[in-house]
Amino acid sequence: AEYNVVKIEANKVAFNLGDKLGRSANVVVLGLLSTIKPFSLIPEEIWLDALMSVTKNELIKPANIQAFKQGRKVLVEQM
Repeated sequence: AEYNVVKIEANKVAFNLGDKLGRSANVVVLGLLSTIKPFSLIPEEIWLDALMSVTKNELIKPANIQAFKQGRKVLVEQM
């Protein structure tokens, strides 16, 4: 089996986005995951729709979108 290990400092990414408690770190990781096959076959808008459907607090939605999109950039920035 072939493995691809990706190191990500999700809390640091969340902190850099202004989340001082790191609560959005899991969404950063979700964004990263969405760029790796087979998950990358799912369009970004589907991921965002799903994320918004499970984010009940309207005040948190913009932060989650930002964290998700930043997570999607992690692999690109590491290359």
